[in-house]
Parts: sequence; C-alpha cells; structure tokens
Amino acid sequence: MHPARTSLHRLCVLMLAIAAIPACERKRPEMHSLFREADTLTLLSIDGATESCFPERVKTDGPMYFRWPLLGQVDIPAGPARDKLLAALAHGLQNAPRREMACFLPRHVLRAVKGDRSVDYVICFECCNLDVYDQEGSHIGHRFISNSPAAMFNKTLEDAGIPLAPTMDELIRQVEEEQKISK
Repeated sequence: MHPARTSLHRLCVLMLAIAAIPACERKRPEMHSLFREADTLTLLSIDGATESCFPERVKTDGPMYFRWPLLGQVDIPAGPARDKLLAALAHGLQNAPRREMACFLPRHVLRAVKGDRSVDYVICFECCNLDVYDQEGSHIGHRFISNSPAAMFNKTLEDAGIPLAPTMDELIRQVEEEQKISK
C-alpha cells in the first residue's frame, strides 16, 4: 500500500475513534496561577499533527519540544498583548466543550516562567485538549479548552514571523493532492 494511503487510513481510523468517545461532565478549570505571575511568557509553535498521524513527514533535524518539532517561539512581554492572550486563554478554559475528544495533535504551547518554576500548556485546539507540564518536563495535569483562543495564538505567532503547523484538514488535503500527483 502507498505510504500516503496508509497514513490516510490511519487518519480515518483515528477520526472514527474520536467520534466514538462519550461525552463527559467536568468542573471548569482555572488557569494555573503561574500564568498571572510569570516573569516570562512564551508562545511556541509545534507540529504535533504530523508526528501523530504522518510520522514519515516529521523533520527531526531541527529543534524539538519533547517529541514534536519546534517551529518557533515568541516571548510575550508584560502589557496589553499579554493581558489579551491570557484573557483568551482563560475564556477558552472556562468555555471548554462538554464533549471529550482524543486526537491530541498539539500545535501550540504556552509557557509561563517565574524564577525557577515553570508550567507549560501543550494545546490541541482541534480536539480541545490541553496537557500541563512542570519545569522538569513532568506531566502534571490535563484540562479541556475551547478553540476560541486559537485565532489569537495563531495571529501572535504569525505577526512574529513564526510558521504554524498545518491543521489536520490541511494535512489531509496535502496527502490527497500527493495521491493525485502520484497516480
């Protein structure tokens, strides 16, 4: 079977699995306090979708964030831009959907640092999941988030000249185009 067709098959199986996950009720999470107190706030662009669904496309010759290619990052200085980004994050946490999905194809990381402490939110806006990591890289939690902050996160990265990883829809279109060309 052609590698692109195999990847597309894996993607279809993943999407069917996502649709089968039942809804769950949960308490609305608060934003980690370190985000409000941070000396440094950094927004990172990572490529989690490619790693998860199309591993043959992963470029590992550049910098990595855990197991995902790091496409770039921008520091968000204290002030109105940071306040708006954190307000969007808080809104996304408070308005997380009540249906849990499980794709977890993260494209964004928001890191807060204060002194020797840090917390990273690794975010997949496509399935509304967020994993929380501490300064040692230990997984310390999971939360849900709406995709409402995605546009602001993307604009912040784009304004800084940082590329965005393709969305799942964009990856599917790329594979379909490659299949057409290879025929």
